[in-house]
Amino acid sequence: MGPFEYKLNHFAISWNPDNTLLGRANIHEDIFVSHDHNALSGTFTIDQYNTAGKLLVHFMGQINGKRIMMSTTVHDLL
Repeated sequence: MGPFEYKLNHFAISWNPDNTLLGRANIHEDIFVSHDHNALSGTFTIDQYNTAGKLLVHFMGQINGKRIMMSTTVHDLL
């Protein structure tokens, strides 16, 4: 979208606990990366459908992330 803004439209296949097909899921994300490229934030939605295409559930939430490197330790993140 721009130098610090990204959009994701991802389709996935979901399964029930008994390994039968639940249906497709559609994940949307709007992500903003910090100008120093060390953090991100944004929003997401997940729509879960059954095999007939009926919407089962709609989730919405916030995304926050921090860049990790090979040298990052667990203590750096806590």
